[in-house]
Amino acid sequence: MENIYYGRGYVQLTWWRSYAEASLRLKNNFDLLTSPDLVLTREISYEIMSEGMRNGTIFANGHMLIHYFCGSYTNYIAARQIVNGCDKADNIARIARAFEKCLLHVLKPEIKDI
Repeated sequence: MENIYYGRGYVQLTWWRSYAEASLRLKNNFDLLTSPDLVLTREISYEIMSEGMRNGTIFANGHMLIHYFCGSYTNYIAARQIVNGCDKADNIARIARAFEKCLLHVLKPEIKDI
């Protein structure tokens, strides 16, 4: 049976080329090409997302977290380009800012209004 390389995992990895690059980057002997459903496992899906977002590889087309988050600079809307262009960028940015606010509150509870 032929393997089908449709969107799987946290970042919806698609196409043979992306599965091949993910296998190469994760150094897993091209297991993702012979068993593409491995992308559905938490560990592999996380590794793909982490590699791509940190280094601009696999699915990210050169876009990296450091381009959008560095020191006090944050750009959640543009950061959406790492994964999927600008699809739902405003909504995702709103959720990300709320999540950031919660994390900062836990780390620095003395700050009342972040």
